[in-house]
Amino acid sequence: MIKKNAFFITLLMIISISLTSCSSTDEIVANEDEPIHIDDDDATNTDDYLELKINAFQFLHTQNLSLSEDVSSVEIKSPSFWNSYHGTIVMIVPRGTDFSNLAPKIAYEGSSIMYKNEADNDKEFKEFTPGTFLDFKHPNKIIFRIHNSDNTEYVSYRVLVDVKTPIVFDNTTVKIDNGKPVISGHYIYKNVIEFTNYGNYPISSDLFFYDINVTQTPEAVIKNYYINSWLTSDGPITTNQKGRLYVATHFPSTLKGTFTGYTNYKVNVTFNIINSNFEIKKHFGVSDGKSYDIYAPAKGEVQASVFVSNE
Repeated sequence: MIKKNAFFITLLMIISISLTSCSSTDEIVANEDEPIHIDDDDATNTDDYLELKINAFQFLHTQNLSLSEDVSSVEIKSPSFWNSYHGTIVMIVPRGTDFSNLAPKIAYEGSSIMYKNEADNDKEFKEFTPGTFLDFKHPNKIIFRIHNSDNTEYVSYRVLVDVKTPIVFDNTTVKIDNGKPVISGHYIYKNVIEFTNYGNYPISSDLFFYDINVTQTPEAVIKNYYINSWLTSDGPITTNQKGRLYVATHFPSTLKGTFTGYTNYKVNVTFNIINSNFEIKKHFGVSDGKSYDIYAPAKGEVQASVFVSNE
C-alpha cells in the first residue's frame, strides 16, 4: 500500500512540474498570424531573432541639393567569394552629381551602424548619424557595418556610386578619316572620334568593342570588314577626361555592287562598359561583369567611304 501511494505522489509531482513549465512560456508563444514578441525578462539575447542587414539606401534631394529627385539603390547584392563584404550597394546618380559630397539615408536591421573610408586606410569605424555627408568619389571606398547589440557580430556593405552612361561620344555618328576613301588592306585609324568619361570610376586605357553590326553595305551579302574597334588613351581615363576611338579595318580595294562609284559602308559599334573593362571590374571585385551590368552601353555609328564596282 505504501509503494502504491508513493507511485501516485510521484505522478502528481511530474504533472505539476509540467504544468508549471508550460505556464512560464505562455508570453512567448505566438499565433502564426501575429509577430513574435519577446520580453526582456524571457530572453537574454534578442539578436538570435534579428537578421543584420541594410534594407534600403537612398540619397534624398532635400539633403543633397545637387540632386533634382530622390535616388534609391538599384542593387543590394549578396556576397561573392571575390571579396570579404557581405553585400554591395550600387547607386546610380544623374550625370554631374558631386560624388564627393553625398548624404545617405539608410534603413537597416541591427543595433548600430558604423562606417569608414577604406581608401584612406581608416583603422577605426566611426558611428554614422543621419545627415552625415560622405566622399564617394573614386578612389574612396565607403564601407558600412551593421552591428548587433553587444558588437559580437556584424555584416559589412560597400557602396558604389556612378552614372548610368559614363561614356559619351562627342558625336553619335562619325566618318572615318573625315569621309576620305578608306585604305584597302589592314589599316588602323587613330583618333576617329573623342569621348568623355563622365563616370566615377576609371575606364581602361584599352576598352575593346562588344559588338559590331553592319547596318549598310553595297554588297548583296553582308560582310564585316572591321577587325577591331577600341577606346584608348595614354592611361586610365578618369572622371571628365577624354579618350579616343580607334578603328582597325581590312577593306578590299573594291566592293561588289550594282553600280560603280563611292558610297557609305556603315556599322554600329557597341561597348559594354563593365564586361570589357578590367579597371571597373577590379574596383567592383567581381570576375563576371554581367553580375554588375548596371551601365548603359556606349554606342556609335561609324561610316566608311568605300569604292564599289558592278563589274
